[in-house]
Amino acid sequence: MADPRYPSLYQINSRVWLTELSQKLGRAATLDDVPDAELDRIAKMGFDWVWFLSVWQTGPGAQQVSRSNAEWRREFQETLPDLREEDIAGSGFAITGYTVHKNLGGDAALARLVTFFEQLQPQHLPQLAEIYAPDARFKDPFNEVQGLAQIERIFAHMFAALDSPHFIVRERLQQGEQAFLTWDFRFRFKRFDTHSWQTVRGATHLVFNAQGQATLHRDYWDAAEELYEKLPWVGGLMRWLKRRANS
Repeated sequence: MADPRYPSLYQINSRVWLTELSQKLGRAATLDDVPDAELDRIAKMGFDWVWFLSVWQTGPGAQQVSRSNAEWRREFQETLPDLREEDIAGSGFAITGYTVHKNLGGDAALARLVTFFEQLQPQHLPQLAEIYAPDARFKDPFNEVQGLAQIERIFAHMFAALDSPHFIVRERLQQGEQAFLTWDFRFRFKRFDTHSWQTVRGATHLVFNAQGQATLHRDYWDAAEELYEKLPWVGGLMRWLKRRANS
């Protein structure tokens, strides 16, 4: 990881990246089709930021400029001998709006999900089918499942094991069909220290499909610091181990 004063950035040309993936899949690929293994590979490279170039919405004007410039077309033809008209997409910097494309669910998809989780109660669990795709994947420090029924079981267990659990979304960031949330998860234990509110701070990576449903939900939070240290039978040990590690 770079010095925090000089963060490092890794740039990916999204159009080229997804074109190569489309050739492997034999169909048009979106960011939702990028394998987790590829994202993990990029994460392990040690960069502070990843810039997905050309993911924002562009308009027809940029495409027309690129298609009508004879010199540019010659360069395109030299690079891509079997050039087709649809291959000339226009500059990725000719952005018409920093919003999620309507074909990917639009801004409403993320807003709907945030509202749903902040107001989530046990009686709302059947509505998860409106939020998640049938084959959606869910992963957190304790679970890794796929399918709507498995995801619903996780949330049902949350309500059964904890008193008054609820989420408070603090920040949200969107790029294309992907989103990143930071949140506080508030709850009380049912079996001990039942009067004290507990807080787990974490983040969520989301990917939406064309219908605005989440196809990937991956939570990131430190189980040792945010949970284990709060448990009476292991909290003391975890705090001792942390002191030893930092001494």
